[in-house]
Amino acid sequence: METKIETIDALLPKSIETLQSAATICTGQKKGNGVNLIALLEFSNHCRCNCQYCGLRRDNTNLKRYRMSVEDILKMAEYAKNVGFNTICLQSGEDSRYSCEDICSIVSKISDMGMKVILSLGHRGAHEYREFKDAGAFGYLMRFETSNPELYAKLHPKQKLKDRLHDITVLKRLGFYLATGFLVGLPEQTLEDVEKDLAFLGEIGPDFIGIGPFIPHPDTPLANVRTDTPAGQLEIMLRLLAISRIMYSKRDIAATTSIMKLAKKDEFAPLRFGANVILPSITPDVLRKDYEIFAGKAQSGATAKDVEALREKLKTNGYNPIFV
Repeated sequence: METKIETIDALLPKSIETLQSAATICTGQKKGNGVNLIALLEFSNHCRCNCQYCGLRRDNTNLKRYRMSVEDILKMAEYAKNVGFNTICLQSGEDSRYSCEDICSIVSKISDMGMKVILSLGHRGAHEYREFKDAGAFGYLMRFETSNPELYAKLHPKQKLKDRLHDITVLKRLGFYLATGFLVGLPEQTLEDVEKDLAFLGEIGPDFIGIGPFIPHPDTPLANVRTDTPAGQLEIMLRLLAISRIMYSKRDIAATTSIMKLAKKDEFAPLRFGANVILPSITPDVLRKDYEIFAGKAQSGATAKDVEALREKLKTNGYNPIFV
């Protein structure tokens, strides 16, 4: 952990105002007022996995599936570059239709445009991670979701936490800009689990932290699981963002789509509690509506006008938007 003074036990009881103030100070000291902007392209919603909470799960027959062609992925990357982005995150379900050669070709061509590429493809295997890195991939996003192996097994049929962690270890060893994190509010998850998840980040040593609330999706086995009120969930998530910033002050921390959904009109609330990264989606609207991991995720893609409006709004609120 990067703080020798604060611990999870010491931080949890503090008022949310105290946490916000401390997070603001930590963010300013380590990140200034910069907010990193990274383009997000969700290029396929096919997935071989059957995770209990995810709308992309294999057995969701209500979902209209899509795959973008290699050519269309490259066109959208070029569009992102023209809008001003310097980094793009290519995200999909675990879709084996895209071969290692396909992904390497995409990464290489986007790198040739002068852009950094972060991949979020799920499990692909150590040899493929190595080839992605050799092709020019800058980062890899792979959340562990929960550090409780029993809970992980219940939520991810036929998968084991140790295998996920092995992948994360391999990615770290290969030198990727490593992005990881976890979900909060899962069925049977305890406060102790969340505390362990926070501490576990220190063991992994990621470059980028992404924490999101569990929001039930109607087409999953957890559709009817009750969660706290949106306001209650938001306070919990903002507390955890602040604690993450205090504990891991040098790391990049995402204002995830799910937290921003909870914040509604107060969309910059995560930034006040320690987040310093936003990933506007550039997925075409016609496809974007079908990339719904949790209920209500679908939103309009970021046009050039939208991105400029976001930049101006950030500036008006005292932030410095940066195309990293």
